[in-house]
Amino acid sequence: MRWAGRQIRRLAILIALFGLLHLVTMASADRTRMAGHGIGTRIWVIDHGYHSGVIIAASDLRRAAVEIGRGDAKAGQRLRWLASRFPQADWLEIGWGDAAFYQQTPSVSDVDLVLAAQALFWPTEAVLQVVPGWGAPETGFAGAETFAIDLRPEGVRGLAARLADTVPEPAPAVGLGPSLYGSGVFYPAKLDYHLFRTCNHWVAWLLRGAGVPASPLPGTFSAGLMAELRWRVPSHQ
Repeated sequence: MRWAGRQIRRLAILIALFGLLHLVTMASADRTRMAGHGIGTRIWVIDHGYHSGVIIAASDLRRAAVEIGRGDAKAGQRLRWLASRFPQADWLEIGWGDAAFYQQTPSVSDVDLVLAAQALFWPTEAVLQVVPGWGAPETGFAGAETFAIDLRPEGVRGLAARLADTVPEPAPAVGLGPSLYGSGVFYPAKLDYHLFRTCNHWVAWLLRGAGVPASPLPGTFSAGLMAELRWRVPSHQ
């Protein structure tokens, strides 16, 4: 019984420390960039089980490229390159991650611990995965959880500007290989991947640019990212 009591106390301390750390590092955001239900531009966050991504309508990305390009021509060019990858697509799902690990890990069951350790503990090169889709994004990926968020124009521009910061200059002429699912393509990306900037941290960073409260600590894992969104962001599912 004493052993069980000690374990319970240790667990309680760990939970309390985690909660305190989360409160200390909780991200603030300019919520005025988010819109009410049905009056803004809708994006989606998607959770594939260990890795998350963002879904944005191709037309919204093209519009943001024009608007951002008025103040930053090179950023506008990078966004136009991204939006033009699949001209006929209704929307694009965009993910970012370690170049080696991401391309070789379609699901949690495929995780290679050596590759994972290399990705986390040493800064490594990154890639973008761009997957085209048609119809309703909520039904585009069987078994994946999606979370819909409506944004005002300034929120879309904030998210798009950070997407532009992820595209290399000059933009890649060719892809690195097919996506893990769908008919997408992997491309080289800017920003190093490491323990404090994982794929899910990257999505949380995009969202903060859009005025969405998405904190670094829960954003370490896709499940934590989605849990915070459900807690702090009105859902429009």
